[in-house]
Amino acid sequence: MGLTSSGLPRGEPVRLTTGLGAASVSISGDGRRLAYAVYTARANIWSLPIREGAPVGLEAATAVTTGSQVIESMRVSLDGRWLVYDSDLRGNADIYRMPVGGGPAEQLTSDPVDEFAPDLSPDGRAVAYHSWRTGTRGVEIKPLDGGLVERVTNTPAQESYPRWSPNGRELIYIDQDSVSIRLIRRGTDGTWSAATVLAAKAQRGDWSPDGRWIAFTATDRVATSGPIEIIGATGGVPRRLFQPTATEPPAATVLWGPDGRIIYYKAHDDRGLTSFWAVGAFGGRPRLLARLTDPSRQSARSDFATDGK
Repeated sequence: MGLTSSGLPRGEPVRLTTGLGAASVSISGDGRRLAYAVYTARANIWSLPIREGAPVGLEAATAVTTGSQVIESMRVSLDGRWLVYDSDLRGNADIYRMPVGGGPAEQLTSDPVDEFAPDLSPDGRAVAYHSWRTGTRGVEIKPLDGGLVERVTNTPAQESYPRWSPNGRELIYIDQDSVSIRLIRRGTDGTWSAATVLAAKAQRGDWSPDGRWIAFTATDRVATSGPIEIIGATGGVPRRLFQPTATEPPAATVLWGPDGRIIYYKAHDDRGLTSFWAVGAFGGRPRLLARLTDPSRQSARSDFATDGK
């Protein structure tokens, strides 16, 4: 397409490339040639064992998924049977599940909109996630028996990463605009309440197995980042569980272990290297479980999942 002297387009656009991923476009001085780079991303799920003693590294890792896809978020179901995750394997991001022990993946959503960060309900009959259906992130629930998708948040805010309570009657999620954890409850008539702020300056919350507590990463409550705090599921004053030191990188995401005694967290140090840690739910110093020392093979996103093993 040509341009007028004022910089406005002149005439109809003409397609020059095919496919997706064109980036870093440059045009020759005479305007007759165009060069561009093609960007392709790939991110799959890998598994590391939790061992006593010395931490493990990439030599102990095994691939859980393969293929040309980008997986951003994953979650182990409450009963430990399923690994649910999002993937753009078929174009846009959809939700999948597969047995934790391995096996074929089952596609749970196929909408033309992108869907991320799934969590199976405790009874296994529905999946919650956030989507871009209205142009901003919003929390939705899809029944797995073929029912209609239910939008359970509906504000202009960026509402994301829903997590079911163990009793299946509540959801927490992150409001990315205010950087807070919010909670909604489902009434006896099946409708969801308006959201209440459970924890301010907080993100990536996770329920304890008994549903009494929520652990999360604090942001700037005490002019620092990466500590872990715990708050009651009904609110209250958060309790500081972990404050990173010079040798312990700040926590990015926290997950409660299945036994309710351990909280696992993922961290990235100042060199961008990934590590995984465990800390007692009632105090103590964290224990290093795994460190990825190869700069070219890192788990750059904050999400991870665990079955306690």
